[in-house]
Amino acid sequence: MAWARCGVFRGSGDSGEPECLLVLVALSLGEVSVVTPLAGTAPLFVLPFTSLFLKGVEKLTWRVVVGSILIVLGVFLLTIKGA
Repeated sequence: MAWARCGVFRGSGDSGEPECLLVLVALSLGEVSVVTPLAGTAPLFVLPFTSLFLKGVEKLTWRVVVGSILIVLGVFLLTIKGA
């Protein structure tokens, strides 16, 4: 592995830690029934950034897009069923 690509992994880790912290803060301040579906929409926000920042590293295919949409749809259906 080239050391130049290690920056991508570092950036991924650095951005993931605050995300976890903010979800925990949101859970402590808000209702779980509101915070969990909002946190479940994360794949929809990750997709545009993936195509923007990881053009040469990660290939964005239709399967990845459909998979992300299905994940969000699953969270939505679980939320609706639980309500």
